Amino acid sequence: MRKSITHFIYAENGAVTVDWVVIAAAVVSLGLLILGTIHGSAVGMLDELGASLIAKYGSG
Repeated sequence: MRKSITHFIYAENGAVTVDWVVIAAAVVSLGLLILGTIHGSAVGMLDELGASLIAKYGSG
């Protein structure tokens, strides 16, 4: 039993998976942070672009 516990403690098989999960979570979090930061500006800019295109070419 003690040998099994010692082997489990020193095993590194799942460590790489945990590293990749942490890295992936960091990348997703950073992407969401950036998206949240630029969302308001992008929506405003696209609204202005849409309005200018409608004014120039009409709505249909």
